[in-house]
Amino acid sequence: MPYFVCLRPPDGCRLQGIFYSREQQPVLFQFVCEALQNDCLPFELRASGGQRLVKDEALTLNECGLVPSALLTFSYSVLEDVGAAGTEPATSVLRPELLAAIEWLS
Repeated sequence: MPYFVCLRPPDGCRLQGIFYSREQQPVLFQFVCEALQNDCLPFELRASGGQRLVKDEALTLNECGLVPSALLTFSYSVLEDVGAAGTEPATSVLRPELLAAIEWLS
């Protein structure tokens, strides 16, 4: 049975994916990487209770407590370093083609 995992990036958008409870954390991290404009910057995912997910940990989504649904908070691990270097961060972390496909809820 598939379950929803919703990602909350800092720009206010929501990215939602459908996963099986037996899938492991690396699958979730791969999904997020594929959605990012800059997939080479290290990032963190945190569950609603503040639990930090670990990219290489072989726990299933069920074992992490992400089933039947979860809202994860996304943040770049190096965002402060980017700002300190004088580089302006992108307005959205998501790829432009995903932003173009956004469906606004009323």
